[in-house]
Amino acid sequence: MNKPVHPYWGIAEIVIFTALFFTGLWIAGPQIGSSPSLQLIFWVLVFLGGYYILWYSPKKLHYFTFRDLGFVLPSRKKRVQTSINKGWLSYSVFTIVGSITLISYTAIFNQESLFQLQWNALLIKFSGYLVYGTVQAVIFFGFMMPRIRQAFPKTTHHKSNRRVQLSVVVITAVIFSLYHIPNTELMVCTLFAGLGWAWIYYYRPNILLMGLSHAILGTILHQVVKLHMRIGPFYNNPDLYVIREVVPGLKKLIGDLF
Repeated sequence: MNKPVHPYWGIAEIVIFTALFFTGLWIAGPQIGSSPSLQLIFWVLVFLGGYYILWYSPKKLHYFTFRDLGFVLPSRKKRVQTSINKGWLSYSVFTIVGSITLISYTAIFNQESLFQLQWNALLIKFSGYLVYGTVQAVIFFGFMMPRIRQAFPKTTHHKSNRRVQLSVVVITAVIFSLYHIPNTELMVCTLFAGLGWAWIYYYRPNILLMGLSHAILGTILHQVVKLHMRIGPFYNNPDLYVIREVVPGLKKLIGDLF
């Protein structure tokens, strides 16, 4: 029987993925809109990366189960309690508290924003975030977090386990935040959100609940708080926003809504 790869390979995977991401973001990203060949390469890499992250690495290298990573649906069977059945309350409370916090902040510091909501923009943003938020949940919490957790030595000591848990949560949240450079305000928001999501995911891993929570809070942050979500070279050059350039028809649909 084949053995899983060494836990440190998981850290190497995170480093390699991060290097590829930032190279593509900063170097190739601004050129994609004017180059059909780069757009093709982009989609090829997306599909290859998706195959590696969703199937090859977890199943063939680390022997993670989909249940371990949170790819599960709710069950009506009383004997089968999935992470949705167990975790929906935790994700819901975090999302509700986060939503109230963001809306209250807006009511205090930018009250006009509450009366200038563009409902079509809000709906478009939320629809897109259901996909994009789930993708981020897969990458940061379904892919990176289990590998960070795996790299720590196993211990049965209660206090040591707590330290390991806290370390995994903080490292995951910091990485999640750093991926939003140079948008400082967004980095702060994602750091705090990442801490909450990582803490919940540690015990109740579920990609669907994470993606939904991300979609709700991300939409409020962008459409109510009015915080731009652009990162990398697109922070100062929104016309080059890569997703808008590589998805046919998206640029015409969303205009400057992102």
